[in-house]
Amino acid sequence: MCQISGMFTVVKTLTLINFLCAIQSGICQEPKDEGDSCQKLGLPGICKKVRDCAVAKEQIREKFRHDLLRCSFIGTEEVVCCPDLTFRHPQIEATTLDSSIIWTEEARIDVKNDKNPPNTTKKPVNKRISEKMCEKIYKDNNIRRKFNYNILGGEDAQIGEFPHMAAIGFKTGFDEIDFAKCGASLISSRFLLTAAHCFICPGCSTEDAVKIRVGVVDISANQSAQDRDIKNITIHENYNYNSKHNDIAIIELHDDVQMSKIVYPACLHQTPDDPLGLVVTGWGLTDPSNTNSRSKLLQVAKLQAVPINTCNDTVLARQRFTKKVIVESQICAISNSSNLSTRQDACQGDSGSPLQLESRAGGYDIVGIVSYGDGCGASVPGIYTRVSAFLDWIEQHVWANVE
Repeated sequence: MCQISGMFTVVKTLTLINFLCAIQSGICQEPKDEGDSCQKLGLPGICKKVRDCAVAKEQIREKFRHDLLRCSFIGTEEVVCCPDLTFRHPQIEATTLDSSIIWTEEARIDVKNDKNPPNTTKKPVNKRISEKMCEKIYKDNNIRRKFNYNILGGEDAQIGEFPHMAAIGFKTGFDEIDFAKCGASLISSRFLLTAAHCFICPGCSTEDAVKIRVGVVDISANQSAQDRDIKNITIHENYNYNSKHNDIAIIELHDDVQMSKIVYPACLHQTPDDPLGLVVTGWGLTDPSNTNSRSKLLQVAKLQAVPINTCNDTVLARQRFTKKVIVESQICAISNSSNLSTRQDACQGDSGSPLQLESRAGGYDIVGIVSYGDGCGASVPGIYTRVSAFLDWIEQHVWANVE
């Protein structure tokens, strides 16, 4: 079996430079200190720590992330442009308006001289089939999960904490099945999402992948697990082994998994943003220097996204031979540990595992898939396949017959 790059280890590393870009919006700006004036979309604000900004805290409570511009960091604490809610735009002196000018809340458009004005009516946004099906599963199974707001990097996961987490079982030369090589995410009762490189690499084969295991945090606990046979594996047709672009695959099972309080699918992240609160899980190496250090217990680490341009500069500078360029269909993330002397990261055995975000639906949204990295716990970001870039492809293979 190939060496699969990709979870966590707690390793001593150099302190990472602070990323001073507004990650959520992708807009870089000059760093500002706490207390400095700032502005977003014409609205003035003050640079504050997230914990001191009421708007940021409210957004995080509502959707587990905020969309405020980043000013800088104080240590590992994010400083954001906190809007001044008392600000009011100056009143415009009243003038005589032509009655043929139509003003709407949706858009202020002067149509006085336009015989065919554009339609400014907001049409209802249709939900994607992937979002509808996920909501249906949660409703049909009455899923109401209690959130854990204190997930820490490098800790053992609790039973049922990541109910979509799965391990892929590969045949070995001893008529045994190894579940510690790659992870996957349950996205419906019969389909899972994982990385293409788990099956395409020197010595790899889709024929070697025969089972998936769900319902456990202890990968060796086969008595309490749900094991299902793999029926088919679909590799993205444009997957490139060298660049790792389009590193995504879908696993179809022979039989549905049984839904329960500790086994149910995750949803797919629907937007191409870099949200806060990212968490990566897997059963990979806990010590990169020891190939026998695979964790039997599911591990958890908290990460933060890194802008594509910053990621490219950092990753390319470390590559001696093949230059893997990071593209928009990928997402970069690095340890968000409060201890700057340690790093948690994806490592061998975590390939295909999810980079996820807690959602208000009652579970998780899959934001990324572990693809590759420069080394376990390295001071450079790990690279993940961005799930939102492949929604059409996923829906065609998983929900093709659903209207």
